[in-house]
Amino acid sequence: MTLVERPAPPKSSPRPVFDGPAVIRRADVTRHIWGDPAAGEVFDWIYASTERVHMLVFGVPAGGGFRHSEDFRTIFAADELLHVLSGVLVIADPAEAGAYCFNLDRSQTPWTLDLRPMVRQIVSDMTDGIAASMISARFHNTIGAASGAMVRAVAAQYGAMPVVLTGGCFQNDRLAERVVGELSNDFTVHLHERVPPGDGGIALGQAVIAGAIVRRLGM
Repeated sequence: MTLVERPAPPKSSPRPVFDGPAVIRRADVTRHIWGDPAAGEVFDWIYASTERVHMLVFGVPAGGGFRHSEDFRTIFAADELLHVLSGVLVIADPAEAGAYCFNLDRSQTPWTLDLRPMVRQIVSDMTDGIAASMISARFHNTIGAASGAMVRAVAAQYGAMPVVLTGGCFQNDRLAERVVGELSNDFTVHLHERVPPGDGGIALGQAVIAGAIVRRLGM
């Protein structure tokens, strides 16, 4: 049965909730088909949807994509078009090597990275109808190049030193790879290996500190 032939699915997604911690096996995950002929079709695996957490995996066929329609709205009603390349969902075009302009202002302390030129160029690309995947790639390339420029400027003034990349943004593979590519020829670059760079690492650090306090107080 095709999407056009099948009865329209409910507009609201199911919201599986649990009374407490639960093991959710993939075979037991709530499944839902989102979309209509105008929006396209998205297959959802909804693990949980509560007031505190919304966790799902969504998929589209290879070469497929989706937009929003009057009845099926994406987040913020964004007019998104996502394509799957070789079975992998890619937001930023992996073949795009271009970047936008930026300025590193070292006339004041602390130094300032001025990304206004990039924003203006992004707006220009959007009004010219440049694909979102290309704009996204150029944005990531720009942040990578700007990060490299800042590190090299610091090294020129204070001497070369190891570079540690941390923070939730480095869970973004495209960004992490771009920054490492900018710096790896001239610096020793360290990325997280056993501890995640985002909230997971913060939570681990908080647990370590709490444990130390408990031991110190003899609790």
